Amino acid sequence: MQQGKEATASALPSPDEVKETIRAAKALEGEALARLHGWVFPSIYRYCATRSRTVDDAEDLTEEVFLEIVEGIQKLRADNLSSLHAWVLRIAHNKVADYYRRGPVLRETSLTPEMDRPDEAQGPEERALAMQERADLRKALEQLTPEQRDVVLCKYVLGYGNEMTAQMLKKTANAVNALQYRALASLKKLLVGDGSYG
Repeated sequence: MQQGKEATASALPSPDEVKETIRAAKALEGEALARLHGWVFPSIYRYCATRSRTVDDAEDLTEEVFLEIVEGIQKLRADNLSSLHAWVLRIAHNKVADYYRRGPVLRETSLTPEMDRPDEAQGPEERALAMQERADLRKALEQLTPEQRDVVLCKYVLGYGNEMTAQMLKKTANAVNALQYRALASLKKLLVGDGSYG
């Protein structure tokens, strides 16, 4: 786990590269937009996949978010990667809210795309149990407050640390810690407690 985080950290662009890419993206330069897409796509997709109910919906939402990024790039005030991700997460959050306002969908999927792939080593009973556990987790996440849910998504799905999560959610690091503590306590109660979601 630690090695993966170190590899990700070494692959991060320099502050100057981020500023120059944002400047060029505001001029709608294709190469800069492609670079920006590469930086934000994984976070957008993981966020949308976690909040939407089908892989197709997650892909559509991700595309909608990036289109809005391109349309609104000239208004972007960010000049660093954290601020860029915060702006992108706000757009994704709004698109997901629109998604739920559009009406119900028929099929639910897992929290992350990787979880959609069945484990071939598992038998039908284990797969059914795993699917039920994911459905229970998704249902429990929906019972959290929006702020608690956003902290859980930022920290455990997107893999952000406290500082990045705080900046993205416009909270202090202490507030993020408190929200995380309450969210995990609520999830534990919902998933391990009496099993009720009401």
